[in-house]
Amino acid sequence: MWILNSEQMKKADRITIEELNIPGLILMENAGIAVVNVIEDLFEDMLDLQFTIVCGRGNNGGDGFVVARHLIRKGVNVDVILIGHHEQLKGDALTNYNMLRVYTNRIHEVRDRAEFDLFLEMLEKADVIIDALFGTGLTNPLSGLFAEIVETMNQQEGIIISIDIPSGLSSDTNKIIGPSINADITITLAAPKLCHIFPPAELFCGELFVEDIGIQDSVIIQANPSLKLITDEDIIPLLIPRMPDTHKSHYGEMLVVAGSSGKLGAAWMTGQSALRSGAGLVTIGVPHSCHKTMMSKVVELMTVGLACTPEGTFANAAVPEILDFVKDKHLIAVGPGITTHPECVELIRELISQYDKIMVIDADGINAIAQDISILNDKKGTLILTPHPGEMARLLKVSTKEIQDNRIEASRDFAVKHDIILVLKGYRTLVAFPNEMVYVNPTGNPGMASGGTGDVLTGMIAGFVAQNIDNINQAVLAGVYLHGLAGDIAKEKIGELPLTASDIMKYIPRAIKTIMNND
Repeated sequence: MWILNSEQMKKADRITIEELNIPGLILMENAGIAVVNVIEDLFEDMLDLQFTIVCGRGNNGGDGFVVARHLIRKGVNVDVILIGHHEQLKGDALTNYNMLRVYTNRIHEVRDRAEFDLFLEMLEKADVIIDALFGTGLTNPLSGLFAEIVETMNQQEGIIISIDIPSGLSSDTNKIIGPSINADITITLAAPKLCHIFPPAELFCGELFVEDIGIQDSVIIQANPSLKLITDEDIIPLLIPRMPDTHKSHYGEMLVVAGSSGKLGAAWMTGQSALRSGAGLVTIGVPHSCHKTMMSKVVELMTVGLACTPEGTFANAAVPEILDFVKDKHLIAVGPGITTHPECVELIRELISQYDKIMVIDADGINAIAQDISILNDKKGTLILTPHPGEMARLLKVSTKEIQDNRIEASRDFAVKHDIILVLKGYRTLVAFPNEMVYVNPTGNPGMASGGTGDVLTGMIAGFVAQNIDNINQAVLAGVYLHGLAGDIAKEKIGELPLTASDIMKYIPRAIKTIMNND
């Protein structure tokens, strides 16, 4: 599902109207009908409720007029407040205003605060307030009368439904640019916008509905979007039933290079998560001094001991051992729990410059790269990096706040510049590709903010990539999306507070089954 900014939405509208010859009046009608359909689904008792629709003078107000007309035709009790004078209306909004006047005389015009106060009672008595003041075109903060009206609407007890975006927000940013409607429900049209997806603006949108108004997906693509929400449809093609005549080598063989003295849990969670995601054969490589301990911990996983330092970390001498071991494997997952011991740092550098297949790099593997990012220029294979914001900040030598304030740009720029796949973890995890596309993950919850969940994600990404080496991009999306979904299922089962990485692993099969059953 595409995520659009105001210019992209405007371009999609223009192509639909001018090139496909679908009048704007039809799109506005479709928008109003879509909003009414959602209202009918949400409010079975709508004939017993009082609706007040607050309309602006632009197309968003025109959408509001259409909603009012259709609700009135269904017998709903509706008042309409137009902020402005009807003589200021034009185009499709004026046409729909005139059509509405055929059905009701309860359209009240407000040109100043004094007039608005006369109709304040309508807001106070409304069970449902529909916000149709401003749509995607707003770029400047609301001020004066509009700011006062927004603040007054927010103070009412009625449920607030915003059409397209809550008035006061900008569709081009997740930041709060000024006074804004704090909606309980937002019904957006054609595609979600930036403000619907990312906090803090997202928090003003309430429950989000995305409704089709007749703008084709092919038209949206012509608007050149580069941001997309991951959905079930993106990963279903990877979750197909297996053929009867098959064996483990058909589903990927991989090596996990992880762990150190005191951090073997990271290695086990990474490997076990890869298996749970369907990988055919997973071997965990650990420092030789930890090998016996690791062998006693695992059942389905294979293990191998690798050259180590006296401190119980990987030694650089493990590089030839690793490269020899993976000659017939599909990929390496490396980094969880390896520490930033100087020999581990060198090991990462040499693997990047010598290994010519796929490598998923997480945790201390990323910290090793951060010490000299130029090593990425020497990569031989395909790299998938999975930093959290702090690790991303180390890579770019900036503060974590700078990363969090510019997550999309930072991810996209890094992936393009270094020709890698980058997974920036956190709320709304981002997956950035070298072709400038960035995907946004809608799954996951705060209960996943605990140690080990990143190791599970690394294993899941590696597991899906191992099975789909001809479709790496989609496999990465699957790992990210299902990781969050497994966390959401765990939350429903046990709650947020006690949720651990092991719980996420436990529910990976349920997450996969959920998507397969939805197909």
